[in-house]
Amino acid sequence: LVLVLFYSALARQDMVRQSIAATFVGLALGQLLTVTQQLSITSQMKIDWPEPMSTLLEVVAIFAFDVEVLRASCVMSSAPSANYLMRLLIFVACLIIVFIIHCLRVMIRKKSFSGESFNVLVCAWGTITLVFFIPVLLAAVAPFQCLSNPNGLETMRLYPSVICWDSSEHKALLTIGGIALLFPISYLALCTWAIREFPRQMRLGHAQFVKMFGFLFIRYRPKQYWYSLVHLFRSVVFSLTTVAPNPVLQILCI
Repeated sequence: LVLVLFYSALARQDMVRQSIAATFVGLALGQLLTVTQQLSITSQMKIDWPEPMSTLLEVVAIFAFDVEVLRASCVMSSAPSANYLMRLLIFVACLIIVFIIHCLRVMIRKKSFSGESFNVLVCAWGTITLVFFIPVLLAAVAPFQCLSNPNGLETMRLYPSVICWDSSEHKALLTIGGIALLFPISYLALCTWAIREFPRQMRLGHAQFVKMFGFLFIRYRPKQYWYSLVHLFRSVVFSLTTVAPNPVLQILCI
């Protein structure tokens, strides 16, 4: 239902001409989302937080695709590899659902899959990826987060039963995580290209370009069109701090 409402609002939105109210709502939701996701990064750190901070971080951990918060292992397989795949598939499922909604909307309106409808789909996918960029990164780097134990072994922070670097299960999780990292890297490359192309496309008067990549520019003034790239790279740095072996180093990096 949330994705249906999101797609409906996005399909009716004009990325070229924005009202003040719509811009204000977008900025407010963006700030709320940023704070929540940064807290989700904090929840992945190797720090024993006191109450009530630990409870708050446990709640926001769901925004990092932490299915263990929902106690999913009580009703389905508790194997680390299965749970890890579930974390990654949450995002993929959102993209597929939006694609289905898009196809249904085009068929109901009896329109063809034209360039304009494709722009809406790309903008919807881009917005969802922007929203879930930090959770996807956190899920992808989860196999690289290991904790040292008194017995000299290192185990995964997310799955303490998995021994890091030597076990076959951890090697499988590293492979899945490495493949999952290709998506945010590709998304970052695409956004970098779009932001670099923005001035040229505006000089040529290509409004369809703004409709397709409006999720990158809607929150910023025209002269600061590039600033979303700063947020994306900051998200990458914040997410990678969870891999640092020392909590002090993690805090210093943030």
